[in-house]
Amino acid sequence: MIHANNNPDDNLVRMEIQQLRETCDMERLHSDSSFREFATPAMLWRLHIGLFVQIWSHLTGINVIMYYITFVFGMANLSGNSNLVASSINYVINVVVTVPALLYLDKFGRRPILLAGSVSLTMWWFLCAGLMGAYGSPAPPGGLHNIAEESWSITGAPAKVVIACSYLVVASFAPSWGPVSWVYPPELSPLGLRGKAVALSTASNLMFNFALSYFTPPAFVNIKWKTYLIYGVFSFAMTLHVFFCFPETAGKTLEEVEGLLSSNRPAWRTAVDNRKLERVMDSTCVGEKKDVTHEERA
Repeated sequence: MIHANNNPDDNLVRMEIQQLRETCDMERLHSDSSFREFATPAMLWRLHIGLFVQIWSHLTGINVIMYYITFVFGMANLSGNSNLVASSINYVINVVVTVPALLYLDKFGRRPILLAGSVSLTMWWFLCAGLMGAYGSPAPPGGLHNIAEESWSITGAPAKVVIACSYLVVASFAPSWGPVSWVYPPELSPLGLRGKAVALSTASNLMFNFALSYFTPPAFVNIKWKTYLIYGVFSFAMTLHVFFCFPETAGKTLEEVEGLLSSNRPAWRTAVDNRKLERVMDSTCVGEKKDVTHEERA
């Protein structure tokens, strides 16, 4: 309806309704599906993609910036109201830069957005780590401001760049891994297993949310600025994983995604398909011409 100006009689709408009916009829035959069906190699492959898009979304290190930003800015020698205000800006950025994802997610596709997000996150994390390691120094015993997690100190221009990079981490995550990690998993599984697949991917999200939230404060205390290196390595690893394993699903119906995944086409050879309406109209025009020709001959 969206692509047909809310016209229920449009050829595209009719075609998609027919596809949905055929798919529902097929899935009805498999309504007794169970988690055992994920044991097949094909379904395991799809499931691992759905799980990892949620897992990687936390291994981007976004929890460092969203949960523990006061520690990060404390190590950049912000304190009191200055730290509070600077930390609050993060959440404003998170809301504002999510809007472009709502507008362009289907136009640009899942893969390019995920890749752009992971590449930019890699740069910001390694830049933070480099600045902290090169220009910072250990904090006094007990940490800056008597906070153990503020175990490193950096001042001057490098500290300002670290603060800027923290904002850029949020600005890179919010329009990419933030929304795509929720949109992508449901598109990967057939109807009979979709609910179970999404449940498993959501469970992986919650588990890694807990794990990374638990890991980060002790990491700041024990390995200090090297924590940034870990998230930089994760961001680089997820770039490779997305490029080689994550197929493009944007611009395709759920039924077309099923066909794409069944074809075993390499992920890097899949692309956004925004010409669906044109194809339908062309095929409709061809069909109408054939009908006219038959009538004239009759």
